[in-house]
Amino acid sequence: MALLSKSTKGTRDWRLLSNQPNNKGGSVNQKLICQNVNDVDGNPAGGAVDAIGISINFQNGPLGRGADRKEPNGAFVAGVIAAAIQRIQYYQDSKFKCRENAIALTHLETALLWLNKRTADREARDVEGTHQA
Repeated sequence: MALLSKSTKGTRDWRLLSNQPNNKGGSVNQKLICQNVNDVDGNPAGGAVDAIGISINFQNGPLGRGADRKEPNGAFVAGVIAAAIQRIQYYQDSKFKCRENAIALTHLETALLWLNKRTADREARDVEGTHQA
């Protein structure tokens, strides 16, 4: 699997390529159209990923803290990873169980662990929900 990128007018086109043939003799080739947006101060402010079967709108702006906390308006990376974990686990619970899926699950769960650690560290510093670094 390879991930190739090309930037055009504020968006980045990614193409997921595989050299493994599909049942028609071709290969997996999925175009991902990715847009990352910054606010006027250069902070992450949402974005989107679209492809066949994929439509993700990311959180736009910080959630805030305490009484000023807002409801989310988009997806978080941790949620997207959790969705991938769920899907691969679904395969693992079927006749498609395999070592490769198990390894992929381990790496995705590790990614989620580190994102949760980052959140806990930001919470301990009272900056979670803000644009403070």
